[in-house]
Parts: sequence; structure tokens; C-alpha cells
Amino acid sequence: MAKKPDGSTKFTELRRVQMELEEARDRYVDLYDGAPTGYLTLNPKGMILEANLPACTLLGINQKDLLGKPVIGFVAAKDQATFLGTFTRFSKQGPGKPGKWISRNRTMPGLGPVRIGGRSG
Repeated sequence: MAKKPDGSTKFTELRRVQMELEEARDRYVDLYDGAPTGYLTLNPKGMILEANLPACTLLGINQKDLLGKPVIGFVAAKDQATFLGTFTRFSKQGPGKPGKWISRNRTMPGLGPVRIGGRSG
């Protein structure tokens, strides 16, 4: 019969797993914020949950002021209907099926195609 691990062994294993998860989270944050492209993480209703530093720079807004805002407020008025249609279709398709939407916002001439992608969870 296998010996049951004692409390200190369980604690050591839990601590090891916790440290691995923290390291993985830190790598994700470094990749997300260090990306050369702006990324926004949205909920299914189009509210901004996360924004990396390049996105904040591009939009000219502080990260803490960006979170919780509807992304539609950053879309040119003439493109909002098209964006909402694309975003709605994408939301219904589910994760892993990217769409592409192009904004021709003249106030941000460096902004090229905007890719809508997703993941589960």
C-alpha cells in the first residue's frame, strides 16, 4: 500500500505548483505588454478587460482609464456598424475562429487592419 503524503509534503508540492503558475503568469504579462502590437482583451459585450501598453499608447489613454470601457467608443463613428456586425458574428462563432475588420480612422493614420481573435476561458 502506498504511503499517504504528510502535510508538509502536500504543502511543498502546492507551493511548487503555485510558483510555477506565477512564473507562467509573469511570462504571459511580459509577452502581452512587450508585444509590438496593441492588444485589447474584451468580454463578449465588447467591454475592455485588459489592454497592453502599445494599445494604451496608440489610443492615447492610461491603462487604468481604459479598462471597463466599451471598445466601440474607440471606433470611428462611420465604422461602428461594421465593427459591431463583425464583432457580433465573431462572438457567435466562438473561440479560435478569427475575423478581420479594417478601420479607416483618419485620426490614427498608423492604425492598420484590426484582427479579432479569441480563445476559450
